[in-house]
Amino acid sequence: MHRKKKYTLILTWIILQSFFTFFGCKNEKKNAEIHDIILRDDSQIKNEKAKKWFEKGLWYVEHQKYETAKDCFIAADKAYPNAPIILNAIGNAKLRAEGADSTSQYFERALKLDSDFIKTYANYGFCLNWMKHYEEAKKILYLGLRRNPEHLNKIDRSVLYFNLATSYYLLGDYQISLTLLDSAKQGLPEEGLYNNIMDLKIKVLSESRIKK
Repeated sequence: MHRKKKYTLILTWIILQSFFTFFGCKNEKKNAEIHDIILRDDSQIKNEKAKKWFEKGLWYVEHQKYETAKDCFIAADKAYPNAPIILNAIGNAKLRAEGADSTSQYFERALKLDSDFIKTYANYGFCLNWMKHYEEAKKILYLGLRRNPEHLNKIDRSVLYFNLATSYYLLGDYQISLTLLDSAKQGLPEEGLYNNIMDLKIKVLSESRIKK
């Protein structure tokens, strides 16, 4: 398979992959579908050794070997330090391999380096939702939506709205969550991410009826 096509397929899988995380306490349990994105961007990685490590890491992410993926992304960062896309990848891989501790620093570094790199807001919002810091997640995700909105592509925009809807859902603000989910699915083909959005919408509708 042509190299570019191969990695396009890998990244499509990563973009559309959903992760189920359970949040709960004694009297409450919620099953939240949270979406994140790791996207390859050759224009950001100008070192061939770093590119190879990054591509290797993507392969391990595809096969859900997050510890090994994390090591590959860290190697990429050593070869080509301070690339926001690599820092995003480290943060996401560490989140799955090790849990929430110490992951925020990678997204914060990425934002300091390039506050216009929208994918960092989506990934950081995902991380904060995972950590149950829902109010903080909302702030980051709103910042992403307001940052150069005219340049937002459909996937980035939809994932930001999707993660934001998840924050409100987990806080019990069902009506706002449903409104945001409608915004998230706007303009998407009825497949992949669209289906994930609709799955979460069904959950929100179901729980909102139970609460009434």
